[in-house]
Amino acid sequence: MVKFSVVCLYFAVVAVNLWDVNCVSDEEKEAIIKAITPIAEDCAKDCGLSDKDKKKKGDEDDMDPCFKKCLLQSLGLLDEDGKYDRELLRDSIKEYTGDKEAATKVQDQLDACFDANGDNSGDDEESQMKRVDVMFKCLKEIKE
Repeated sequence: MVKFSVVCLYFAVVAVNLWDVNCVSDEEKEAIIKAITPIAEDCAKDCGLSDKDKKKKGDEDDMDPCFKKCLLQSLGLLDEDGKYDRELLRDSIKEYTGDKEAATKVQDQLDACFDANGDNSGDDEESQMKRVDVMFKCLKEIKE
């Protein structure tokens, strides 16, 4: 399980990409992390993770699958059925940024990545978890 501060930083970096990184101060980055932390805490609780689990270090491959799915759904990257929903994502991005150009850029990058690597067919848990892994891969590409 990835340490919570790392998870929050990971999503903060992605969130910062919704804006121009150069125009986001350290204080704003900290505020993003602060906003994402309760979501991560709720997901950890919902997935039954212990404090020990939350302190383990690793990369996203080491994250609890339930936790990863919960984060993506809570942030609006996947819908309640674990599917990539462009409209839901567009609404979520609008909620977190006022920069329409940057939001469109992120949306386009995620759409292209998911189209190239993802598959929205299948409702079973295995199909959902494949989509979770694809979305983490896409987020990582945007982050880099």
